[in-house]
Amino acid sequence: MSIAVGPGQSYWLGARDDIIEGTWIWASTDEVVTYTNWFPGEPNGVRAENCLHMYSAEGLQWNDYPCTQKNRFICEKEYPGDNSEIVG
Repeated sequence: MSIAVGPGQSYWLGARDDIIEGTWIWASTDEVVTYTNWFPGEPNGVRAENCLHMYSAEGLQWNDYPCTQKNRFICEKEYPGDNSEIVG
């Protein structure tokens, strides 16, 4: 299976800031996001944009985006070894 990456390809990354505006947390763990790769000027503080989005036309940098939009998603699962890391 191949993953399409090109102009117009958008992906959900699984984080949100709908609980406390500006505090981004991972939806799967409720842990605060510590690494960021925001596109310049993002997040832009628009209240209706509460989900973390990655857009290929912006060099796969991050963007805050309305959660109601349809985009591709990236799955994660635990590494079958010692459970110390997650493989995307």
